Amino acid sequence: MENFLTTIVSFPTIILSVLLGVVSIYWFLTILGLFDIEILDVNMDLDYSGEVAPVGGFAGVMVALGLTGLPVTIILSFIILFAWFGTYIASLYLLSWLDSGIWFWLTALLVIILSLIIAIPMTIFMTKPLQQFFNVNYATKSNDLLGEVCQLITSEVTDRFGEAELNKQGDHFIFQVRSTQNNAIKKGDDVILLEYDHENNYYFVKKQ
Repeated sequence: MENFLTTIVSFPTIILSVLLGVVSIYWFLTILGLFDIEILDVNMDLDYSGEVAPVGGFAGVMVALGLTGLPVTIILSFIILFAWFGTYIASLYLLSWLDSGIWFWLTALLVIILSLIIAIPMTIFMTKPLQQFFNVNYATKSNDLLGEVCQLITSEVTDRFGEAELNKQGDHFIFQVRSTQNNAIKKGDDVILLEYDHENNYYFVKKQ
């Protein structure tokens, strides 16, 4: 037990241990209902028909790696968990034999990078079966949905944050939404899609 505790609080495992601790706290608060699974505001830039439009940044990386079809929080949780386990094993059976010095730090850095790289295909493999439970299409680029009534799924909607969902023709869609009436709309309220902002990829909404 002492060896385990020493390893998880030593470099480089301590970095992933902290991240794993944050993930654990997040899921605990989510179970209590204080957080939403879709708390990370990531725009996947998929249109209403489900076709992928060109994306960049973090969302583009996710699409390129095939890490779609699940809330980002679930995907990141698996990546951090697998990377932590890989770093822990490497620290226990490899880095423990190296003296503190330039080679130790270089090897430790390499261990972190390799652990994260290996964690990605492991995450893809483990999360594929879960996608059937999250039939989600991120819809942000269609004017055809103006006037549709959706339901807010975040704790609130402001001029900078908000998501709403729509069940239409057997599909479940999630929209990035905004409102200038801060704190006027709460989670579970029905909202109407009024206008689409092409530049920022979100809808302006009002309470029904």
